Amino acid sequence: MSPVRKSVMSAARVCTFAGLAMLAVGCAQNGLAPSSAGAPASGTASTMTGAAWQLQSLAPSGSSPVTVAQPDHFTLQFVDVSRLSARADCNQAAGGYTLNGSTLSVGNLATTLAACSSAPFDSQYLQLLGGDSIATVTDSSLVLSSSRGTLRFVR
Repeated sequence: MSPVRKSVMSAARVCTFAGLAMLAVGCAQNGLAPSSAGAPASGTASTMTGAAWQLQSLAPSGSSPVTVAQPDHFTLQFVDVSRLSARADCNQAAGGYTLNGSTLSVGNLATTLAACSSAPFDSQYLQLLGGDSIATVTDSSLVLSSSRGTLRFVR
């Protein structure tokens, strides 16, 4: 690959990440804050935020669970009470979420679009993450269940 092409690709990546950061901030300021209707399940919000969760298994609806070979390449972090970030192998995603009781609603995620070696697993992960899910959380485990499937995380 020519040095010019490498430079252009590096600049494109920087622009992508800058745009991703601006979109995440914009989502947080555009009504994707947690709902005040209904309190979160006891300890849920505080237990979810902080250190990143690592994906252990993914099970699309009607399929057997698939164990993740490299859990540190598939992570989810609740940055604060309205924003999250995720790693899907070689891609990064960010966006807003709300938590109402045990219902976690993940809005549209701004996502980089690199071609990862894990494809299509990375895309399945992000598809299952989006939308409404029932969150079951302890200090060390997080399970997101929906009609789309189930994601199991650990810290």
